[in-house]
Amino acid sequence: MIKNAIITIGIVFVILGLQHIVLFLISKERKRSQLKEHLISVIGAAIFIGIPLSFLPLLMPKIANNISYLIIIFILLSSIIVSYWFVINPLKYVFRPNKFTRDNLLEEEIQREGCPFKIYFTNMVENNAFATGIIPFYKIIVIGNNLKEELSKEELKAVIYHEIGHHKNKHILKLFVVSVILQTFVFLLFFKINQIHFTHAFMEPIMVGINGAFIGFVFYYVPSKISYQFEYQADNYAANKYSKIATIGALKRLDEISNGVLTKGNATHPKLEKRLQSLEKNES
Repeated sequence: MIKNAIITIGIVFVILGLQHIVLFLISKERKRSQLKEHLISVIGAAIFIGIPLSFLPLLMPKIANNISYLIIIFILLSSIIVSYWFVINPLKYVFRPNKFTRDNLLEEEIQREGCPFKIYFTNMVENNAFATGIIPFYKIIVIGNNLKEELSKEELKAVIYHEIGHHKNKHILKLFVVSVILQTFVFLLFFKINQIHFTHAFMEPIMVGINGAFIGFVFYYVPSKISYQFEYQADNYAANKYSKIATIGALKRLDEISNGVLTKGNATHPKLEKRLQSLEKNES
């Protein structure tokens, strides 16, 4: 059992490690500190995810013929896997105070406006900000230190309100649920493929490849489209609750200091042009 767990942890570590290395290499902002943080996350994920996965071979013979049990087990496993990124990993922002600073005056100002969220400034993030955490006591906002210097106070608050919009609209929780559903779907699909008896041996790797490509597309396309809508909603939340002018100004300024990253957009964020069009339609 221990041997099986170690092997599973190793496999998960290699898969996640390769993913993070590729993302690091294609990133325009490469920093050793980021690579170190990725490594810490990957090690934690490999252990957290690998251990429950190692029990799967023991469980499968007992539940393979009961679809209800299969679905329950796959949902539980999926929840554990996804929980690492949505629940466990964000704890590093809470329990590593030496990596972050807090602006008490800014937090108090935001809290007086009815937004009780902790705000962490760090050098681990540059030209960026994000909301994280789905458990109430650590729904937090992380902001790159350089934004304090690069943005005006109004623009910085617009960025903060954008991230508050993610929390207020429960975007992170919704992505968690979507991720669990997709992961469960993957488990069920591979289980069904494993039950198929191919008449020709060469068909099995072909089917695995086709399904792998399909799963990759689903995991990319579905969260991507959902994330796009969440970004529009967060932009409009900032415009409605704080300032439309400051929100537009913040987006344009972030694009300037990041050398056009917002203009191009990415897998989770729509292009700047579309975000500005969405804001222009907002009648706040």
